[in-house]
Amino acid sequence: MNLPFQPSEWDAEARDLVSEGYNRDRAVATVTLRHLRDGDCRPLYDAGLRGHAHNADVLGMVAAMLNVECRSNLEQPPCYELLFDFEADRRKGRPRHDQVPNSKARIFYEVLRHGLRALINKEDPGQEFWRIFAAALDPGIFSLPEFRVRAQVRRIDRKSGRRCDPTLQKREEAIGRLVQKHRERGEKYEAAIDAAVKEIEAAKKEEGDRGRGMVVHRRIVRNAYDRLVGRTRKK
Repeated sequence: MNLPFQPSEWDAEARDLVSEGYNRDRAVATVTLRHLRDGDCRPLYDAGLRGHAHNADVLGMVAAMLNVECRSNLEQPPCYELLFDFEADRRKGRPRHDQVPNSKARIFYEVLRHGLRALINKEDPGQEFWRIFAAALDPGIFSLPEFRVRAQVRRIDRKSGRRCDPTLQKREEAIGRLVQKHRERGEKYEAAIDAAVKEIEAAKKEEGDRGRGMVVHRRIVRNAYDRLVGRTRKK
């Protein structure tokens, strides 16, 4: 069963390149670089989560997105930068006991910091790093306990806006239609959302390693359905 929230749609792009004569590493690098130039880091961390060691071209692009000093040697500098906020979990006043990061969260922070330093030096950060990188960049999809570091991709060239990603639109529409299917069966709004979440979770288990580490929040499913219904009503 195909997940509506599929983490590896870009595999098809890589397979097409392999069929054209690319070796696997070059194909993955080509697809990853194209998405990075559009400000999309999902193929980057998805390949890392599955144990792929990125080549020097990919590591060089990520280093340039993290550190301005790494951009001067690139023929095509990045249009986006990666920003990490290590202060996202700070609050005013003395933190309560339940706000103090536990030992596991501190390990996450250290692995992230060490991995970012490795990337700036154009070195492979290791597989465990990518899970934490993904949780910082896409916390709505990946979740780690007590980990509140946040990251964002921000455009730095003179062009305004970010190109719409058709894969995101298709994925959101698939999730929305999953809820709609339950609504058409007569289920109430909240029950249909709960049923869709359970169906996606079941599909994740069938996917095995490809679904590992993903968390599908009700908010994501709810928003996808609300936007689908809103678009349908406007037609």
